[in-house]
Order: sequence, then C-alpha cells, then structure tokens
Amino acid sequence: MTDRPSLEDMEAEPEPARWCCNGNAEDCVLCTDPNPPYPFLCPGHPRTAANERTVGEATEATELDKTRRYLRPVKATIISDDPDGVHLAVYEWLPMFDEWATGPGICGESMRQGPLPDGTEVTCARCLEWQPKYERMLAPGYRPEDDDPEALRARLERIRSEVRMLCNCCGDNRDRMTRIRRELGLDVDGIW
Repeated sequence: MTDRPSLEDMEAEPEPARWCCNGNAEDCVLCTDPNPPYPFLCPGHPRTAANERTVGEATEATELDKTRRYLRPVKATIISDDPDGVHLAVYEWLPMFDEWATGPGICGESMRQGPLPDGTEVTCARCLEWQPKYERMLAPGYRPEDDDPEALRARLERIRSEVRMLCNCCGDNRDRMTRIRRELGLDVDGIW
C-alpha cells in the first residue's frame, strides 16, 4: 500500500467552481432553507437570470467603502426566536478574512451570514426600534461623544458657564452705560 493517488484519481476532473457561493449553505444567498441538512453544503444552483440577479445584489458590496460599516437586512438562524423574520445587522469589511461579514442582529438575535438584497422589508420590531440609533452611529462623521451622556453633560455645563459669563458682561456694560449717561445728564429711562 502506498500513499500515492491512483491513476483514476489523477485523471478525475476537478469539480467546477460554484458561481453562487463557496459551497457552504449558510453563506449562499440562494439557499433559503433555514435548516439545511447536514453537512450544510450548498447543492449548487442553476445559473438563471433571476439567480444571477440575486447573487449580484448580494455581492455588490465590493463597491462599498471598506472603512465604513453599514446596516443591512439579514435572515435569522433556526435558533432565533423569529427564524422566519428579517432583521438588521451591521455589515463590515473584515481584513483578516478579506471578506464582508454581517454580525448578529441589532436586536441581539443570531443571524445567518450575509446580507439580503437592499430593499428587503425588515420584520423585526426590535431591530426597527434600534435602527435610528445605529444609522446615526454608522453615519460618516459620527463622534461617540455625541451620544455619551457624561460628555454631553460636560458640554452643556461649559455652554451654561459661557452664557452666565456673557450675561454678567452684558449686565456690567449696561450698568456702566447707565452710570455714564447719568453723569452726562442724558435720559436713562427707556433706553434698556
């Protein structure tokens, strides 16, 4: 017995690369079964116009800015409280894998990997409740201190202090002007 491949193995044609995914059913946009049979392999899908459109919409992420994160609709896993629901998840570029990836739903539920096409209706009420805050946090130019209560309180106190200082300055100027007008014998009633 040897560890060498047989002649039949050497002549075997390699399996053609799948156009729809890398072979994992959880990563395939066209595999819609929430509970695929073990070993969770994508069976391969026919290359139809509709399937190409679905895969194209899912892979248009290559045009996204890799330095930003985005909110995308995603499908829940079977262990989710709402396995048939559509949720929202943060979609970001992971340089260590050289891939775009989605995380858990912003409601905290477990999600399948990969976004659904843009425009897919989100059905999770908790995700929709959190959506405005996440959109604000993921927007370009967002600063975390804009949402930090302590930073906001400190900023408010600085502004209040400046307003008090300006009011005191204005009051001092008014008193000084009134005194000068009186000394000059000018009318001081009705000027303020």
